[in-house]
Amino acid sequence: MRLAFHIPRSNYYRLLTPVIDEALGRGLTVECWHDYGEARGGSKGYLFPDRDAAPKFVNGTPAIRTYRGNDELHALLTRKPVDAIVALRPARMVLGRGRSSPVPWALLQVSPGFFQDLTPDDLLAAAAVGVYSPHWLDWGLGVMRGRGLLNDNDPRARAIRDKARVVGFPELDACATLDRASIRAQLGLPNGRPVVTFMPYPYESNPPTFWSGWIYGHPWPRRGGWRQLPPPPQWMRAAMLLARGQHRYWSHVRNGWHDRNLVRAVRAFCDAAGAALLVKYREKDPLPRYVRDVADATVAEPQMWPPAVLDALAVSDLAISFPSATTLEAAFLRVPFLCIGVDRDDWFGATDPVWASARLDLREGGEFNFPGVVELSTIPETIARLPRRRLADFRLDAARRDAYVTRFVGPDDGRSAARMLDLIMET
Repeated sequence: MRLAFHIPRSNYYRLLTPVIDEALGRGLTVECWHDYGEARGGSKGYLFPDRDAAPKFVNGTPAIRTYRGNDELHALLTRKPVDAIVALRPARMVLGRGRSSPVPWALLQVSPGFFQDLTPDDLLAAAAVGVYSPHWLDWGLGVMRGRGLLNDNDPRARAIRDKARVVGFPELDACATLDRASIRAQLGLPNGRPVVTFMPYPYESNPPTFWSGWIYGHPWPRRGGWRQLPPPPQWMRAAMLLARGQHRYWSHVRNGWHDRNLVRAVRAFCDAAGAALLVKYREKDPLPRYVRDVADATVAEPQMWPPAVLDALAVSDLAISFPSATTLEAAFLRVPFLCIGVDRDDWFGATDPVWASARLDLREGGEFNFPGVVELSTIPETIARLPRRRLADFRLDAARRDAYVTRFVGPDDGRSAARMLDLIMET
């Protein structure tokens, strides 16, 4: 069997590397198709899929083929050089202009965000669909119903359930190979010292809102080194509230519920616990100077395999972040998590309300609020209480962890890539 893996950005290797390695190990002919039509500049230029971005595989080396843009990809597929293509986005979104794929198209869930722009027909057009767990299929279909793309009796919902297969989270197959001593040495973290991994607010990744600019963070231009400037002083925040009539934020300004004070609280907690502060960030979300200044070590996203986030979590005793799929990775690695919740309108702004409501669900029992695994806290609570807490306050409940992983991550056996490849070979 001949397989192609669609690589429009280098970070696609985060999820696809284990599946590629599994295919190589079974003796299949494997190619990685890199889109050289992607931008080399801008905030995501560092993710350009250069040939050198391909990781080193355990079971061999795939061929790398380059193309430029949708037209070349469609022409390439028309020649049918492979038996199937494996992708993280549906054919409609990749090929454009209503084109379908001339070869079978296998889809793998990349994150909860996988379902954001999908339609029922996107899933039905795929030859195979691999999802983490039954929860996410139910959740994705619920989002489609909320948008009016499916009704309660739509036969396509049953057809999608019949097509989709639970495979797990292939990226996490790498966890069994992580060398914690080597990771600590690489990051300059001494053995025996506890580690707290902190993931700062993702200013560039999230939609800009009045709250994220003037209340919690920075109002300055979003690119070009602005994070080296100090945040706006209290009087300037107050003046902007008056000018915009945003009176509901008075308590935020008066009490100092902003990014710099939250970072101070995290650092104070680490000092009291005798813990090193490891900051994990994305290159498109450069660190403010006041974050970098208090970090004992930093690790950035350009390390695609093993993913930088897994390295960070593997040596962590606690992870702290805003709502993120990192909660899934932390739970799998048995790391307790403190999730800092944010109001939906402040987080998403004017983004699609159906998606925003589904994705930022902070109710107990959800991805971001699962006592014993993920503790939910507000920004005011974190600033006020965290410096007085102890590391021992954050204990992982083993039974709750297993329930969380079963619900949100899928099978916990390190064979997710094998299941996905089995599904592809059945097409």
